[in-house]
Amino acid sequence: MVRLQFFLQPKVNLYGYGTDTQENGTCATLIPLFKARIEDLKTADYQARFLAAPRLKLTDILHTPQERKDFKKHLIFTILRIIITNGGDGFQKFEGKLKDQQPATSEKIELHKSDLHPLPAWKIDESSIVGNAEVDEAIRSELELNKIPNSSEHLRFHAGDQLSLARFRALENIRAGQETGFNAFFGSTWLAGLFHGKIADIHGNLFTHWGKPDTGGRDPNSLWYHNTRLNRLPITLSSPPPFRVCRDLFFVSLYARVLHCLLLVSKTTSTEEYLSKYPHWDTLVLHAELIYTQYASSSIVENLRERRHAQEIAGDKITEGDMVFENAVLFMRDALISREMTDAIKAGDSGRVILVLKAWALSFRGNGRTKYAHEMLHLIHNLTSVWSPETRCVSNLLQRALLTVISETIRSIVLNNWLVNPTGKPNSWVEIDLMQEHLNYWIKVFQNLARNVRY
Repeated sequence: MVRLQFFLQPKVNLYGYGTDTQENGTCATLIPLFKARIEDLKTADYQARFLAAPRLKLTDILHTPQERKDFKKHLIFTILRIIITNGGDGFQKFEGKLKDQQPATSEKIELHKSDLHPLPAWKIDESSIVGNAEVDEAIRSELELNKIPNSSEHLRFHAGDQLSLARFRALENIRAGQETGFNAFFGSTWLAGLFHGKIADIHGNLFTHWGKPDTGGRDPNSLWYHNTRLNRLPITLSSPPPFRVCRDLFFVSLYARVLHCLLLVSKTTSTEEYLSKYPHWDTLVLHAELIYTQYASSSIVENLRERRHAQEIAGDKITEGDMVFENAVLFMRDALISREMTDAIKAGDSGRVILVLKAWALSFRGNGRTKYAHEMLHLIHNLTSVWSPETRCVSNLLQRALLTVISETIRSIVLNNWLVNPTGKPNSWVEIDLMQEHLNYWIKVFQNLARNVRY
């Protein structure tokens, strides 16, 4: 008997040819699970763990004291990577030290090449709840899962963007108590696509930090100022450019600020003078720590705002605080977190990714990306309570021990498979939904070529 273990990414793909036709298609990719056994994927065990899981608490979202310490260290190394990568040829001598001392977590994915198996494109419009149900049926039919006895008794992992997962959850709620097996989605585990999370993060930060169009030259941190310095067609938030352009603008601004702050903390006037005066790795690490504590820590902003607020309450003239500087510090903080997420995914370090997800849960709520904030809460609850070994609602010691083993296994399976490595090379990990976007692109290219071939 052949049983399949798989990780699925359904994605709607809308494309048109000509002016009077539109074709809707949905694509998905089959990915065999890495370091997973079929006996660890029993739906009944997973459901028992789900029912025993406690509710999400605020402390589950916030970093623990140890996580705050680790996160700070990761952000400091993000500053070091920016300096060494973008500071010029003189900093390349530190690349070996950076690689050797880069902190990693115990949940870093073991290096391997991911097997990708694109499934046929279906003429299904996924942009509805009914369409998502049809996609799931098409996947099961293509894989012939309905012909495998008891196949619905094992978990299936679905990854997708926020909207796709919201529709699947709606299906799960609608069919609860009315359907069984595959149709009930009891054995489906939903994973938010991290690439679409990165898109929401960049767009949210652009609107937060550069979203006021009337500041003009008064604010060197404004989008207007960046447009004038770039000497290009203006970038407007009412009609933003593609994600990659937005991200590059965001990161290039970050790189310039980090290099400028390096000169400030070292009291030098150029990178050449810095390298001549401070040629050692330990000094560079110390300066990266100073950049973080003096120009990228939210505690600085909090202290300035408290002093200004005290003067406002007392009715005194406002002399404390510096709102332009405060906003610049908050930009540095948010941009460093975005850069750290990109680097953590590229390195395949799931532990570092989780630390950023907790920060995202708060930032998405603050910058208006409420749907993705809700998705982060789902994901964090699963990581901390459903997939984690902690069991606080089970009194039977034997059952608690069993569910602990189940949870540890499910969590490790997820953290080993929510990123893929198509090449098998170090620092080549990508998000599953980004991989699917690339496949969608090539499907469009080849289908256009096929239509243009003349027989």
